[in-house]
Amino acid sequence: MNGFFQALTLRPLMMAALLCLPLTLVSAPSWAQKPAPEVILPSSNMMVTTRLDRTAVWAGDQFHYLIIVEYPADYDFVLDNLTRETVNMDPFQVIDVSKNLVVQKNTGQKLFVDLTLANFSTGQTSMQIPQFTLYYFRKVNKAVSVDQAAAESLTIPGPAIGIRSTLPSQPEDIRDAVTLNSWNHNRWVFPALAWVCGTILVLGLGRELALFVRRAKARKGPDRRKAMEAVRARWVSGIP
Repeated sequence: MNGFFQALTLRPLMMAALLCLPLTLVSAPSWAQKPAPEVILPSSNMMVTTRLDRTAVWAGDQFHYLIIVEYPADYDFVLDNLTRETVNMDPFQVIDVSKNLVVQKNTGQKLFVDLTLANFSTGQTSMQIPQFTLYYFRKVNKAVSVDQAAAESLTIPGPAIGIRSTLPSQPEDIRDAVTLNSWNHNRWVFPALAWVCGTILVLGLGRELALFVRRAKARKGPDRRKAMEAVRARWVSGIP
């Protein structure tokens, strides 16, 4: 009887364990995922959005990283330092930096910062885009000018982008080994002799041609017309 009651007690526990097992397996990947980095905004009226035109790039490809900041008119962002020379996004190379400020109808403003980046890294499946910092001023005190106001910073964490490459993760050498055959110094003798003999032959032919032309000009003989007239006169005189 005791075994019978124990079996009745353990059966609901086993059924509950079997029902919890699929839920545990389904929720396991969500536990392994790291939470996305959050942007700590200085004000609830400010909103930041980041976008990528590609989810993955190959080595040497260029992609656009767009940052959109919506903020009220009480803030003024510094845009003079947003140039290709001053922005550092290592290990990505900065190709171009463009910014555009749009004034909205509700007296708010929207800032667009478009970064054109290039990737030349290999051996990784994904890379984290470095954080980007924007500086701004508050227009709370109207008596203080913008130049005298204290600057504050807005740090924007970058998203991750996939990296694709045809090279293996740890290649021994990216180029195939090529065996070069050395040219022996003795082999240069025959081409040199051939060039010397050819030069002598050309010079000799030119000299003979010049002598032939000179002899042809210097050669003098009787006029053919006068010689034919003398032969005719001799024939006529010999006829009875």
